Amino acid sequence: MSNLILTDQDLADQTLDWPLLLRLLEQADILLSNDLIRLKAIPKHSIGSQHPVSYLGRQQCKIKPKLIEDCLVSQQNDYFDNQQVMFWLAGLTKQKLTVIDSLLIDHHAATELMTYEYSRQYDILAIEQNSDLIIVASCQPFLTAWEAELSQMHQKKIVRKLADPEQISRYREQFYQLEKVVTDAANTVSQTSLAATSVLTVDQSVEFGSAKVTLTPLMIEQRHPSGKIDDGISEQYVINIVDWLLNYAFDQRASDIHLEPRQLQSNIRFRIDGSLFTVYQLPCKVMSAVISRLKIVAGMDLAEKRKPQDGRVKAQSINHQTVELRLSTLPTVE
Repeated sequence: MSNLILTDQDLADQTLDWPLLLRLLEQADILLSNDLIRLKAIPKHSIGSQHPVSYLGRQQCKIKPKLIEDCLVSQQNDYFDNQQVMFWLAGLTKQKLTVIDSLLIDHHAATELMTYEYSRQYDILAIEQNSDLIIVASCQPFLTAWEAELSQMHQKKIVRKLADPEQISRYREQFYQLEKVVTDAANTVSQTSLAATSVLTVDQSVEFGSAKVTLTPLMIEQRHPSGKIDDGISEQYVINIVDWLLNYAFDQRASDIHLEPRQLQSNIRFRIDGSLFTVYQLPCKVMSAVISRLKIVAGMDLAEKRKPQDGRVKAQSINHQTVELRLSTLPTVE
C-alpha cells in the first residue's frame, strides 16, 4: 500500500471504496496497529456490494484513545462503528453530518427530484427541499459531479450532508419502491376481487434497475370471506401498500394511523408520542382502495360509508410480534 499523502486534489471526485478507505485510515493513524493490519489483509472482493463504511463498522476495530480525547471522533464509544466512521469523515471533509428521519421527508417529492438509478449511482438521497435549495444526503464524501447536474436541472442550490450509508440504502429502497407501487396502482385498472382465504400473505418482489427488493412479509388474519377493491385497483398493489403502511407504523412505534380521504390527495398520518406526522399522500382512488381492503379484513360492511363502524385485525410485525389493531371508520365532510 502506498505511503503517499492523499491531498484534496487526489480525492476530488473519487469513489470511496475499500482501498481508498484503508489509505485514509492509515494516513490518519486512527486505529490500533493490530486492527489496521487485520483490515489490510482483507481483499477488496470480500466486501462485495457492501459500502466500505458499513463493512468497516462491523469489524469491531478500536480507536486510539488520543483521538477520542481530541474529539476527532465521537466520544460515545471507542469502537469504530458506522457512526464513528461517518463522524470522522465529516470532520475530515468539513461536511455536515445528518441522521435521516423519514417522518420529516416528503417521500413523493424526494423521488421526483432524481431517478432511482441516479440516486443509486452516486449514493445520494434527497431529504428536504424548499423554493431555493435541495438538501441531499450522501455517503460518498468525495463525489461532487452530481451537485452541478442537480442544481442545473432544478435551478436550485444544492446542500449536501453526510449520512450513514445503511440509512441511505434503506430509505432509498423504501421511498422508490412505495412510489412505484402507488403510481402503478393509480394507473392500473382491473376487475380483481379479493380471494376468500383465511390468511393473506405478502411476499412480492419489485425490481428497480439491477436491484431486486422483496417486501417484508406481513400476515393478516382475514375475518370476512369476500369483497372487492374499490375503483378496480389491482389487488396486489393495494396489498403492497397496506403491508408497507402497517410495517412502517410498527417501525416508527406509532400508536394511531389516520387515513384521511380528500378530493385530490389523501393523507396518511401517524400519531407518535402524542404528535401527528403526515407520512405520505395517496391519490384519492388509491386511498379508497386501501380503506376498502382494511374494512374487508376487519369484517366491516364494505358498502356502508355513512355510519361509523368498528372492527379488529390481527397482524404480525416484522419482529414476529402479534399485534391486534382496532379499526374505526367515521364519515367525513370536506
